[in-house]
Amino acid sequence: MRETIKLREAIASDAEAIASIFHYTIRRVNANDYTPAQIDAWAGPTPEPEKWKLALADSGDTKIFVACCGGKVVGYAHFEPSGRIGSLYVHHEHQRQGVASQLLSRIE
Repeated sequence: MRETIKLREAIASDAEAIASIFHYTIRRVNANDYTPAQIDAWAGPTPEPEKWKLALADSGDTKIFVACCGGKVVGYAHFEPSGRIGSLYVHHEHQRQGVASQLLSRIE
């Protein structure tokens, strides 16, 4: 039985988890569809939590939501006021478990 996925708005203390999900999802999931040079340019050499701390502190009208399972952040999405989805990433160990679908439903 799957654990319940809980959604909430992201907070500053989520920056490290979001940075890790961004970095490792690109390196482990998206790596099948892009060249190593593209992956390096996109994900960088390591997760960048400071970048996400700034984004969370200065999000303005942009909404960033996280999906949590068992108390751990397993995915995130950010939604811009224009209606554009800025990003949506799910931890590689939580793919195909409904995390992205729930984040999209929350955004809608």
